[in-house]
Amino acid sequence: MEDARLVRDAPADTRLKATVGLVEALGAQIVVHFELDAPKVVTEDTKLLDEDAHTDEAPAHTEITGTRFVASFAPRSRVRAGDQIEVVVDTERIHFFDPETGDAIHD
Repeated sequence: MEDARLVRDAPADTRLKATVGLVEALGAQIVVHFELDAPKVVTEDTKLLDEDAHTDEAPAHTEITGTRFVASFAPRSRVRAGDQIEVVVDTERIHFFDPETGDAIHD
C-alpha cells in the first residue's frame, strides 16, 4: 500500500484501525504488515497470491479474520508487532479493480 500514513490527528471517520503483525526495518522506511477488520475480497488472483505465500495452508489457530495489508512508513514511526494503529489512506490516489476480471475501474 502506498500513499498511507500513520495518524493521530485526522478526523475519526477517515481512520482505518489495524493491528500490526510484523515490522521490517529497511533503513529509509519501515514496512508494516497489518490486518484490518474488513472482509477479504477473494478472486482468482488473491487465491494465487495466498498459495504463493502459503497462507492458504495456515493452521486454524492462526486464522486471519480480517484483510492483510502491507504499507511503508517513515522509520521514525516506532511501530511494533501487536500495536494497534490508525492509518489514513490518500483516497485521491486509490485504484479500484473489478474483482471478477481484474480490470481497472476508471471514472
